[in-house]
Amino acid sequence: MSPEERTAAFPLDTPQDAAPTRSRAVRERLVAASAALLCLLAFAEGVGTTLRHWFEPGSPYAHGPLAAAVCLWLLARDRRRIAARPSGGSGWGFLLLGLALWTSWVGGLERAASLQRYALWGGLLGCGVVLCGARRVLAAWSAAAYALAFAIPAPKPLLALATADLQLAVARWTHSLLGLLGRAAVLRGEVIHFSGGRSVAVAELCSGLRSLVTLLALGAFFALLQPSRRRGLGILALSLPLALLANVARTLLLSLLVAGGFDPAPGGWLHEASGLLVYAFALGALLCVHGLLARGRGAPSAEEVVLRSEAGAPQAPRAGSDAAEAADPAVGPSAPAQGEHPGRLVTASGRQQALLLALLALAALGEAGRLL
Repeated sequence: MSPEERTAAFPLDTPQDAAPTRSRAVRERLVAASAALLCLLAFAEGVGTTLRHWFEPGSPYAHGPLAAAVCLWLLARDRRRIAARPSGGSGWGFLLLGLALWTSWVGGLERAASLQRYALWGGLLGCGVVLCGARRVLAAWSAAAYALAFAIPAPKPLLALATADLQLAVARWTHSLLGLLGRAAVLRGEVIHFSGGRSVAVAELCSGLRSLVTLLALGAFFALLQPSRRRGLGILALSLPLALLANVARTLLLSLLVAGGFDPAPGGWLHEASGLLVYAFALGALLCVHGLLARGRGAPSAEEVVLRSEAGAPQAPRAGSDAAEAADPAVGPSAPAQGEHPGRLVTASGRQQALLLALLALAALGEAGRLL
């Protein structure tokens, strides 16, 4: 079909129609922003505990603000693919939102901050399902999974268990490497003892959990940049041993300094510089792997072609499609099916939007009354 025939079949918006289209887009953005703000207020305690973990000194989730920025970037990167999913607002989102509000309420009664944090994540997903539809929320899986894994802090008992295991593992590996280097040392728990009364203790801050979580988040970000899922999973799998290796190398360096008579006191410049070397080493290794994969990529595979097409890359016209349209004037471009709104941000009905905003406003008032 020629461009003139396409224009005749689906005429462009006239200047009179452009104003309502723009006003509708502004209204949809206002509804989405209002729902997001009310959702944060309705889960205020979950937001507060998340922020405390982000900005607490020595927290393994100090990278939280960067993880949130990565989630927003992923949504912006995949916006065309998400908007291309034809789907209307779904009432199932109210069920997910109600479950999240109930979980937050139970978490407040039981003083379980982790439940409130996960309820915040579920509440945001529920609002997305109501306003945009389940298919579009599923299309944004990368941002949702990244937020759940690296922006929402894990429960404290799980972090304490992981810290204890890492302390013992790093101490054992360092002790073994010292033996290979010919340095006599005695391992007792997570403390490495040398002659002369000198010792190195693998404390909680030196266990490597903070660097492990941060470098895993960085590795996941590099994995999402890969053009194929196979290469992305490869980089994600490499980020874990690289983080562990970097932290063991740091502990080994400090142990060798102590064995040689130096005293890198905790909080001193040498101790802090060795911590920066962990990130520099792992980041450099990830950049090298990313560069090698990009250089040896060659021709795109079938999987890469599919991923690019899903991301909105221009597609080659199907052979015979235009010819078939030209041969049969009755055949034209297919219009969107009923209930589908490709390209629009908010596809929920006006009644669903009003009900969602009213429910979130009531939940926000209840949360404010409980906190005050």
